[in-house]
Amino acid sequence: MAVLDITYEGKSYLLDLEDMDTDEARAMERFGVPSLKALTEGVAEGSVDALTVVYWLMLKQNGEPGVRLERVKFKPIKFLQAFGSAKTVKPEGGEDPKA
Repeated sequence: MAVLDITYEGKSYLLDLEDMDTDEARAMERFGVPSLKALTEGVAEGSVDALTVVYWLMLKQNGEPGVRLERVKFKPIKFLQAFGSAKTVKPEGGEDPKA
């Protein structure tokens, strides 16, 4: 998966799910999303827990200070819509022509 440029609540974020590390994956599992497969399927199905993990990762990757998975609060339908309409970008910042 490429880097996604997500605009949510008027702010632009970059998200790279492939950049998730093992500490973050273990936190995801403790939170109740048991596997990477469950994460991707959960997002596709609109699982609030899966969307929470993705939203948390997005905040972490964009330098939000002190963001904690168990305390993340967001609007899941708005975020799912933003995630679904995200643009794919190259890691160096250029837009991917295949998007």
